Amino acid sequence: MPHLKSFFETSSVVNIEVEGDEAGSSNPYSREFLTAIGRIAEAVSKQLDGLKDDGQPDRLELTYGLKALPGGGFSISLGSDGANFGVKMEWSGAPTQLPEVPELSDDLRPSI
Repeated sequence: MPHLKSFFETSSVVNIEVEGDEAGSSNPYSREFLTAIGRIAEAVSKQLDGLKDDGQPDRLELTYGLKALPGGGFSISLGSDGANFGVKMEWSGAPTQLPEVPELSDDLRPSI
C-alpha cells in the first residue's frame, strides 16, 4: 500500500508516494533525488571522458526513471510505470567537467 513521505525537509506540502511502510531515512527526498541524478550524470560523463576522441559519440541521450524507496533514497526503475520521476539527460559535443551537486538551498524550498 502506498504511503506519502515529505519531499522537502521543512514542508509537508510536497509529498512523494512510496510503496511499503519502512521508517526510512531522516534526509529529505529532495536532497537524495539531486544526489542520485548528480551521481548518474557523473558516472556517464567519466565514461565519455575516458573514450578516445574518435570513439566519442557526437550526441548521447539517456532516459531513465527514478523510484523513491520507502527506506530513503532512490533506485533506477525497471520501467516508467513504477517511477516517481522520469529523467532525461543529453550530452552533445565535447565532454565537460560536471559541477558538484549543490545542496538544496532555502530559496528552493517551498514556503508555507
